[in-house]
Order: sequence, then C-alpha cells, then structure tokens
Amino acid sequence: MTISVRGVILGSRLPRYGVNFARRFTAEALQTAAREHYGHVLPAFVQRIIAQHGLMTETLRPMITRLRNVMLAAIGLPPDAKEGPVLRVLNRLALIAAAGEIGSRLGILPWRKGTATSALVEIAVIWHKAHAARPPSTAEAMAVRLAGYLRRNRHRLCLPGAEPDPDAIGWCDARWIYLGIEAFRTDIASGMPAGLAAKLLGDAGLLIPGGEQRSYQYRLPRCVDPDRARVYRIDRQRIEGG
Repeated sequence: MTISVRGVILGSRLPRYGVNFARRFTAEALQTAAREHYGHVLPAFVQRIIAQHGLMTETLRPMITRLRNVMLAAIGLPPDAKEGPVLRVLNRLALIAAAGEIGSRLGILPWRKGTATSALVEIAVIWHKAHAARPPSTAEAMAVRLAGYLRRNRHRLCLPGAEPDPDAIGWCDARWIYLGIEAFRTDIASGMPAGLAAKLLGDAGLLIPGGEQRSYQYRLPRCVDPDRARVYRIDRQRIEGG
C-alpha cells in the first residue's frame, strides 16, 4: 500500500504543527489509503490464477509439499513425519506461503522471491514451540509427544546389560523401549501429572504396564538391568511403525 503525500507540509515546517498533528495526519492517511486500496489485490490474484489454471494445477500441490517440508525441517521433523495435528497446521501454512510466492512471481505483490516462505517458516516455528510446550490432553497428542522425544533421543537408549551412560534415558531391545522414570516425569510428562501421561499413553496402546496393581511401571528383568530398575515400558514396534 502506497500513501500519497501530495499537499503535506514536510521538512522544517512540520515541527511547528506539533506532534499531535503528525500523529493525526499519519492515522488519517493510513485510513484513507486503506479505504482506497481495500480489496484490490485479491480480485487481481484470482484473475491471474484462473488465467493460468492449467499451470497452477500442475505446480501447486508439489509446491505446497516442498514448502511444508521446509517447515518440517525448521521445527526438527523429517519429511515423512506422522504427527497428524502438526501436519494439518503446516499444510495450511504452506498453502499461505505458496499463495504469497505465487503473488510475488505474478507481480501482484511487491515482495522478493522467498519473502513469504521465510515469514511463514518463522510462524511455523513459533507455533510449534507453543504447541510442543502445551500439555497433551488426548491419547493421540500424547503419542505424538512421545514419538518426537524418542526420535530426538534415540541415541540415549542403552542396550540390555550395558553399563548405563550418565546421559542415558533408558534401555531398548528389539521389542521394547524401557524409559527411565526420571526422563518420563521430566520430559514426557512435562507440565502434567506423570500418572495422567502414563494413562494417555496406555490408552494409545503404547505404554504396557508390568502387571502390578495401580501402577503403570514395569520392573526390568536382570538381563536388561542387574539392579532391576523400575521403568515405563513402551511398545517399540508399535511406536516406530507409526
């Protein structure tokens, strides 16, 4: 939007009118320009899209996929991530970014190539940080949090019988992931009671209790840990298989 300054007193003469005059002029000029130019871009954009419908049909979907993958990489997720709620939001943000990039290429928007993408990627990162920090309230959301955590911390799981590393979060074998109590309470159940987090993961079919009454924990066999630590047992095949 461009604001006309014809007839406006500028330079050294402006101060004698005072700060209030300048503020009032700026507000009035913005309002006038907004009224004059409101709605001009959208009709022009739609007309150009209709005129190039065939090209848009071929290029739009791959463009959205590419932009979504850029956003996934920015928030630390792979292109094949299965986090449903996150993908739904990123697909919408990618569509907005694609519209901005197309508008720029058609000359409708005065932005450089990549401007819309950069802005929407930043929005995606901000949204994902807030989303990840919010305690999950459903089994699906809890499963997404656990899957993301394990993917990022896979290297911190020990093999059965191995001497635990000080930075280790638990153990794993071909069938199970045994997540340490401290890691579970601090990271997985962050912002919520550990019992609720365990219940949600149990509802998702990922956390398998050890058969003890009123407990979601599992006592390790000696072949995994000689001290038989208590852990939360996760179905590895199910969580890694999606």
